[in-house]
Amino acid sequence: MDRASDLTDAFVEVKFGNTTFKTDVFPKSLNPQWNSEWFKFEVDLFNDLNRFRQSSCGVKFFCTTSIPRCYRVALVHGFVEELVVNEDPEYQWIDRIRTPRASNEARQRLISLMSGELQRKIGLKVLEMGGNAVVGYLQCFDLEGESGLVVRAIGTACTLDKLSPGTDSKE
Repeated sequence: MDRASDLTDAFVEVKFGNTTFKTDVFPKSLNPQWNSEWFKFEVDLFNDLNRFRQSSCGVKFFCTTSIPRCYRVALVHGFVEELVVNEDPEYQWIDRIRTPRASNEARQRLISLMSGELQRKIGLKVLEMGGNAVVGYLQCFDLEGESGLVVRAIGTACTLDKLSPGTDSKE
């Protein structure tokens, strides 16, 4: 954003894994309209490998409220929630000497770190309850003025049993 005119050279950059897409740049615009093509990412949604086992304390997180076919609910422990708050790097003094892009990247790094911290806290709560999974996991990110960046998470703590191949999950 050009702080003198409050206008921006707007564009969107989407990164997922090793793939990056970027839209056309709309110079000096507050209402850009892109007629770009859709971005398509190929993703394996049901991979049992948890690369972030340390960050989630070994607890499995499912954003959907339905249980994947390879699991069975053994016990529902209850609702879990957590909150993480941090200063927004966009409003730190260093931004007066930092480029808008660097400021945005600092905010993205912080959001990623806060997301991991929140997942770790939820994971510890689930373990304390005796569970091994969170179903219906949802994270919400807010910019709350003087409070800074706020990340909230909710979900249902459960104990899930992994089914043997060929076993019906409705048993």
